Amino acid sequence: MTEPIEKQCTQCLAFKPLGEFHNDKSRNDGKRAECRCCANAYRRKYYAANPEKANEYTRKYAAANPEKVKEDRRKYVAANPEKLIETARKYYAANAEKCKERARKRYAANPKKAKEYARKYRAAANPEKAREYARKRYATNPEKLKERARKYAAANDEKVKEYARKYRAAARHARNQCAVFNAQDPKKWELLQSKLKALDSTKTKEKE
Repeated sequence: MTEPIEKQCTQCLAFKPLGEFHNDKSRNDGKRAECRCCANAYRRKYYAANPEKANEYTRKYAAANPEKVKEDRRKYVAANPEKLIETARKYYAANAEKCKERARKRYAANPKKAKEYARKYRAAANPEKAREYARKRYATNPEKLKERARKYAAANDEKVKEYARKYRAAARHARNQCAVFNAQDPKKWELLQSKLKALDSTKTKEKE
C-alpha cells in the first residue's frame, strides 16, 4: 500500500502536502488533522485571547526543552533574517527609550562583553556602517564626545600614551615604505598618488 503524499485539512478543507502538517505521533499518519496555516492561525488567536496563560506555557516549555528551543530559534533566524530585522526596526522605533535603557543596563552589567561585541561588529561585520555612524554621532554631539575623550585620557594616561607611540611608529613605517616605493618606481608612485587624490576628491563631493 502506497503512503499518501497529501491529506485534507479538517479546518480549511484544502488538500495539502504532508509537509504542510505538523507531526503528531498519536495519529495513524503521524500528522495533525489541521494544516500548519490553520494551526498557526488558531495559536495566534489563542495567544491574543489568553496572553498570560500562553506566556506561562511558553516559559515552562522553554525551561523543559532548552536545547530544542535554541535549535528552533537558530533555524528560524537563519530562514527569516530580513523579517527579523524589519521586526526589530519597528520595535525600536516604537520603543526607543526602552531599548536604550535596556542597552545601558546590559552594558553596565557586562562592560567587557559589550566592548568586545562592539569591536567585532566594527572591525569585521560592518566597518563602513560603523564609521558612518561614528561621523554622524560626532557631528550631533561634538562637545559631549570631546569631554568623554578628555575623561578617558585622564583616567588612562599610560594606555593613551602607548597607543600614541604605536600610532607614530606605524606612521613612520608607512612613510618609509612610501619612500622606498617612490625610489623603486617613480612613475608607478605618481600614478598611485593621482588615483588617491581622485578618490579623495570623490569622497569630498559625496560628503558635500
